[in-house]
Amino acid sequence: MLKRPRQEQVAYISNQLKNLALELNLVIWCPVQLNKESEIRESSAILFDADVALRIILDKDSHTSATIVFDKVRQGQRATSLPIEIQGWFQTIVSKEVAEEYPKD
Repeated sequence: MLKRPRQEQVAYISNQLKNLALELNLVIWCPVQLNKESEIRESSAILFDADVALRIILDKDSHTSATIVFDKVRQGQRATSLPIEIQGWFQTIVSKEVAEEYPKD
């Protein structure tokens, strides 16, 4: 059996996840960590198959504040970003408006 390049392996897995979601009519979350320029070809296959692509950017000055940036939303209204607060041991994520309205004691 020939070993395929990693780029082809990632594209195959991404495509199979997309087909499974369509076949079973459900949502599949596929978290991916991308942080190297060399992974651009691999990530392009994932972005192509994804209905929603987002990034979580942590604020440099705070361990509890972050922003979700929506890079792709195939259906529905596209928001550019959503400020969030990360709360508690299990890292519950809430919008900053909710966090300010209902402060955690």
